[in-house]
Amino acid sequence: MRSAGKRTLHSKSANHYASRCGSDDGSLIKRCLHVRFPPKADISVVSAFDPLQTLGHLVASAWSPGDNLMRFHVSRALQGWRGFLKEYAIVVLGVLTALALDQAVASAHDRRLGKQAREAIHGELQDDLDRVAYRAEQSACNERRLNEIQALLSSWHSDDAFPAGLKVGFPGTVGLSDQRWQANLASGRFSEETPGEQADQAGLYTLIHVIDMIENKEIDQWLRLRTLELGSRSISLQSKPMIAEALSQARAEGEALKGLSAAFESTLRKAEAGRAALRPRAFPAAVLGSTCEPMRNDG
Repeated sequence: MRSAGKRTLHSKSANHYASRCGSDDGSLIKRCLHVRFPPKADISVVSAFDPLQTLGHLVASAWSPGDNLMRFHVSRALQGWRGFLKEYAIVVLGVLTALALDQAVASAHDRRLGKQAREAIHGELQDDLDRVAYRAEQSACNERRLNEIQALLSSWHSDDAFPAGLKVGFPGTVGLSDQRWQANLASGRFSEETPGEQADQAGLYTLIHVIDMIENKEIDQWLRLRTLELGSRSISLQSKPMIAEALSQARAEGEALKGLSAAFESTLRKAEAGRAALRPRAFPAAVLGSTCEPMRNDG
């Protein structure tokens, strides 16, 4: 490769001088014989594994007439560096732009999911408020029914104290829900909310859990009270203490529910931490409270 490179460069130099001598006319040929060709330059061809191959080849400049020196310029090497830096800057800028756009899309997606989660929780709080308000509306009838049962127990001294067919009724407990809030906790959205929102939701759902627990206990006590519907001939006087205990527990739990329900409704009526103020709405209960109906069917 080295000898081939030398012959190529020397041939180019000869052609340059031959073009200046003209055609093959005899007089011109004689004149050209007095032209001194420059010596062959010892130029090595750069290997493909040479580091300079990456930076650009050193290109020999054209021979000047009468000059035995060969000039070199490295403009292509410098242009190679500038081109490399330009391409590098374009790639880096493209990557950074793509990352920024991806981050912006992810942030917008997270904000949308966060907004949907908050709206779902607010909807669940509204539903629980409606349920609590419905149960609170039954409180007066429940208390009146408990007073009637207490009077019945006071007059129970024999097997014929009261007949079968009494209607103790149902207190109107409908249960509360926290599924959307639990889903928010499991997905990690809760930790992304503001401290004010976290405190507000934690306090409300703690109250919801307490109310729901007491309502479940209340239902158990009312089921025990409904034993009276069998009549005094079907149940013995020995069961009277058990029924009296259920009556006492049902009254205590009813009082607790009244206070907790009032606190829950009062809290939701005030806007707090990005949550709008809520008002109770009519709730379509699947099982209606029936304590407002007469206990005895005198007709």
